[in-house]
This record gives sequence, C-alpha cells and structure tokens, in this order.
Amino acid sequence: MLNIDRILCPVDFSESSARAYDHAQSLAGQYHAKLFLQHVVEFLVPSDAYIPYAGSAAELFESVRVDARRKLQDFANSHTGNGVPPECLLDEGTAPEAILSCAKAQEVNLIVMGAHGLKGLDPISLGSVTEKVLRKARCPVLVIPKPGDDVAELIE
Repeated sequence: MLNIDRILCPVDFSESSARAYDHAQSLAGQYHAKLFLQHVVEFLVPSDAYIPYAGSAAELFESVRVDARRKLQDFANSHTGNGVPPECLLDEGTAPEAILSCAKAQEVNLIVMGAHGLKGLDPISLGSVTEKVLRKARCPVLVIPKPGDDVAELIE
C-alpha cells in the first residue's frame, strides 16, 4: 500500500497551482501528511558585459528572493484556510531540477502540481516543467488539470 506522509506542492502562483495546492491540502489532511509548498526562482544570468558592477546583480537577485519569499508566504496565507499549514520552501535553479531535488531531499511520497497545457492531460501540452517532473520523479506525481479542462474528452 502506498504510504503518503510527505507531500510536495510546487507553485508558480497561477490559478493552476492554486488548484493543485487545494488538492495537496486535502490529501495532506486525509493522510495526516506533512505538506511542503515550494516556489522556484529561476535566474537568467546575463553575461558580464551587461552588469555594470558585481554588486548590482547581487542586489537585484536578493530583491527577487525577498519578493518571492513574500509572495510564497502570501500565497500560503491566502490559500491555506483551515487546512494543513505548509512548510514554505524557496529554491533557486531550473524548475524541474529544483522540484526533483526538493522531492528527494524532503523524502516526499507524492508531488501534486498543476498543468498549464492547452489540453489538460495531453502529454504534448502539459508544459515542460510538469512533463519533466513526470518523467523523472521517483515518487507518484498527481497532475491537476487547469480549470475548464474536460478530462472526459481526453479519455476518448
């Protein structure tokens, strides 16, 4: 039997990730599981020719980190309600790799994430992050279709 006691829900603050977080909270409550709410900051580092001096890039990156932490906490506060309070995690890197690394480090049993694709669970349009996590995760991944997707159409 599948043991679910640690759930990871990566979010990008979209409606799709809010729906996924609702499902993750419900599952965490039902299984009395620890819930991790993760956001990944992806920095695109410009070449040195575009940075006037090293301090400006560091200040910019720290500002982005501070804003991302605030948005993650605001997201948790506004979407948690009476559910299981999550442990908020802010990571840096490319989203798929950071999600998979976090899942491994936190020893999660389930990843719950939203789909951003144009046709819900169509593998071609899931979105590159979701698709890469699905292919490489060592635990089950529950993908929540975006609002308005008719899953019945996808099964036909």
